[in-house]
Amino acid sequence: MCYVILVLCVIEINQSSFVSHAQQAPVQNYVVQYGDTLWDIADTYLNNPYRWHDIHQNNPQIVNPNLIYPGDVLGIFLFPQQGQERGKRIGLSDKALARPWYGVPAPQPEAIKGPKIPGLIVPSRDMIEANGYIVPYTMKQLQSEQFAQITGAQIGTGVANAQIIHSEYGQPGLVYGDTVYFNRGLDDKVKEGDMFLAFRPLREITHPITSEVIGTQIEILGRLRVKAIEASVACAEIVKSYYYMEIGNPIMPLSELSIPLAKPSIGNSRSYGLPVGNQLIGHIVAGRDDRVGLAYGDIVFLDVGVAQGVQPADNFIIYREVQDGFPKQAIGRVTVLSAREQTSTAMVMESVKPIEIGEKVVLLH
Repeated sequence: MCYVILVLCVIEINQSSFVSHAQQAPVQNYVVQYGDTLWDIADTYLNNPYRWHDIHQNNPQIVNPNLIYPGDVLGIFLFPQQGQERGKRIGLSDKALARPWYGVPAPQPEAIKGPKIPGLIVPSRDMIEANGYIVPYTMKQLQSEQFAQITGAQIGTGVANAQIIHSEYGQPGLVYGDTVYFNRGLDDKVKEGDMFLAFRPLREITHPITSEVIGTQIEILGRLRVKAIEASVACAEIVKSYYYMEIGNPIMPLSELSIPLAKPSIGNSRSYGLPVGNQLIGHIVAGRDDRVGLAYGDIVFLDVGVAQGVQPADNFIIYREVQDGFPKQAIGRVTVLSAREQTSTAMVMESVKPIEIGEKVVLLH
């Protein structure tokens, strides 16, 4: 009986000694972070992961030692083992959270700034197509009955221009959904489903500096899709109409246009430095609507194209020269929508002052 009493006394003395030792140790409050475990916390603050039991024992609010949550506050008695110092944290657990925490938000990794996704300059290919472009022929050539080079034949072969020759109901104004006929067929290797553009020559474009005729502005009227074919005549449906079509309008095979994506441009027309050196220099040779005084949103034509390395989405700064030795004055910016061999169609994206025909443009690198 005395032996049993002695054992109990020893146990009570040991427990009392532990509690007294813990109460005398400094206490540090620790807020649980996302991914923490008692094992990690004990390793960090007590330099021994196996002492997670001590933390659990001194924090009775922890019901399950395997479930601690971000925002929980733990009291840690800092009494490291003899000869040991506080260690360094070696990492966080990847255990899944058992429940969401609505108090302290979980830390988020630092956001990595990615490249800005370029936006569209225009909403659709139709908008680019409907603005037309300059073809390198005179008005007389385009209107000649025996001129077919623009449709793929050669001048002087006696092949007549491909054109609309008849409509289903004979109406003067042809639009989307109407059926038309044109003078190309099986003999010309036209196939069912082939697409053609109907166009109208508008005016000859004379270069504002050299006074030479550089081509003719054409207006794209719409698209035709071939439905049926005979030897020399094809039947087609108007599947897109930008303007009214008429009997006699010339047609040409469709060439698909890509939608240019905006290239990043630093600053604006007022802040561009213009040390013009070896960059490509061109001119605004015409506006789409033949107006005086162009501004933001207007369509213009440039005298540089694919042959000079111009591509859709290229930016040109519009500038003026005061006189030799003076800084050049930037007054706007145009962005190329489509490019032909020697010309290109562009949109005015910035305008500080009214823009005139003949203004100089320089390619912005």
